[in-house]
Amino acid sequence: MSTAKHALCLGTVLGSLLLLTGCSGSSSPSSSEAKQAIQKSLGDCSIVTISSFDKVNGIADGDNRYTLQVKYALEFAPLPENAKLLDDMNAQLTSHTDWVQWEKNEFIVKVRERIMANLHRTCPNMPRNVYGDYSQANITSYSSTIHIDYTYDNLRMVKSDNGWVGI
Repeated sequence: MSTAKHALCLGTVLGSLLLLTGCSGSSSPSSSEAKQAIQKSLGDCSIVTISSFDKVNGIADGDNRYTLQVKYALEFAPLPENAKLLDDMNAQLTSHTDWVQWEKNEFIVKVRERIMANLHRTCPNMPRNVYGDYSQANITSYSSTIHIDYTYDNLRMVKSDNGWVGI
């Protein structure tokens, strides 16, 4: 074969390999696929948005599995019923000047439990730790947007026909 034919054959083979490689999908999950997996894990809760999302690190667990470390924040829009609970709590705290400290603390714990129950009722399919983190936010912030930072070191994903998805 002549040099021109070799070059043509080699170019055709290399072009085909590049085309096949391009069709096989990415070898690791993208940041948007990882963010989508986190969003799905929140159970389609309308009052929660993900902000400051960053795919920090990742490691392959075989050909079609990947474990990621991601950092992100959840932003919770205020729930009107929680703002009302906070207003009622503040009114009771200021109207009772003779609180014993343990009674006051117990009262605040009960208000936090009701706040968390309202979130659970609004968003019943979120991971349990999110409810707990929400209930521990600064109690005066329930009438405004609540911001909670997360680092997740074990986001497991698998490659499917439709790209990378969380497992």
